[in-house]
Amino acid sequence: MNHYVALLRGINVGGHKKILMKDLKTMLEKLGCKNIKTVLASGNAVFESKKNVTQLKQNIEEGIESTFGFTVAIQVIDLDTIRNALSPDPFKDISPEKGVKHYVTFLKTAIQLSDLPKQDNVELIGIKNKLLFSVIDTNKAKTVDFMACLDKNFGKEVTTRTINTIKKIIN
Repeated sequence: MNHYVALLRGINVGGHKKILMKDLKTMLEKLGCKNIKTVLASGNAVFESKKNVTQLKQNIEEGIESTFGFTVAIQVIDLDTIRNALSPDPFKDISPEKGVKHYVTFLKTAIQLSDLPKQDNVELIGIKNKLLFSVIDTNKAKTVDFMACLDKNFGKEVTTRTINTIKKIIN
């Protein structure tokens, strides 16, 4: 069995596309996933499966549509891929400050940092294994503006989590 993470984009935000994590877990069990753990209410699930990433993504997308009646963008990533991308810690040299957020964006395709337009108060730290590491000073910039920039450049298939959420997922 392989260990995977499923990241659902845009669920339980502002009362839209609501999915209870217990219901997500039940749906994943019906798809044959084992040892399922959901993390927070933002659409994060860690589980084991014999299927490959492509099969899982398709099965989960179809399962969400048939179970909950709507579609969402989903990323399915091997858990070790995330762990390897975070070793060494890309944020280790950035001192924590109030209002400064560390983000990990899961990209659909590999890119170069030069592919991203510069934005004020957003520092792009690096890219590894299709994971983009960025730091946003929310005292000076809005996270939603950076997310809109990502959407414009890479489409709605990308999804972003804080590093704190990622640490909860991988532990």
